[in-house]
Amino acid sequence: MSIWGKLMGGMTGMMVGGPLGAMMGASMGHLFYDRNPFRSLFNPMAFVPGWQGFVASAKEQGRQSGFAMGVVLLSAKVARASGLNEAEGFAALIRVASIGPEEQDGVHALYSRAWQSDSGPETVTAVLSALFDGSPGLLDEIVDALAMIAAAAGRLEQAVPHLEAIAADLGRPGRDWARFQAGAAGTGGGPDPWQVLGVPPDSDEATIRAAYRRLLRETHPDTLMAQGLPEEFIAVANRRMADINAAWDEIARQRRYRR
Repeated sequence: MSIWGKLMGGMTGMMVGGPLGAMMGASMGHLFYDRNPFRSLFNPMAFVPGWQGFVASAKEQGRQSGFAMGVVLLSAKVARASGLNEAEGFAALIRVASIGPEEQDGVHALYSRAWQSDSGPETVTAVLSALFDGSPGLLDEIVDALAMIAAAAGRLEQAVPHLEAIAADLGRPGRDWARFQAGAAGTGGGPDPWQVLGVPPDSDEATIRAAYRRLLRETHPDTLMAQGLPEEFIAVANRRMADINAAWDEIARQRRYRR
């Protein structure tokens, strides 16, 4: 079953608590388990064969659902703030997030509630920050997915202020937003390599290499999927990995570093 099929279980929370209620229903079980230091002492099921595997699976599904739902909710907020109507924004989400025809009605109900809500994105970003604490690569993927959706809708320029606010709330500021527009238009141009690697142009080779290797570890698609990235967003991860490698290649060429 795709992540979008699994998300339909969150619709009950959606009807009770609005978009945040649905998101909390998908992710708070994971948060409580991870942050409860006495979970083994007071859990009579902890010693039942197979229980740990069940918990690990539930945690993984909770993180995947939280990621997917976070993108849906935040993309709706960005679309509305950027002047898109609901149908235009959802069409862009479908293209980027690989939502199949049989799943679109259910996801659209979630998207529609978020788009119509007057609440800001802050409560959603707070949950995502807690859910993916210690997984900065996943937070980067959320921001990149939102930028790709805005570019697919032809509203990247209008969306940038809202994307910057969300990125800051998630603790992941600093993006070369123009690279998403270039990708959407197929015009090339390439991102700023220094901004991609997150280092200033006067950095020495050791600093640049360390930043490059750290980003490779954090953003490798296999690593991200192990942390909770849904398979439906693998294209976003692959694009970010390509940008990181291209940034290193460009800097190495400019500085004549040994590759």
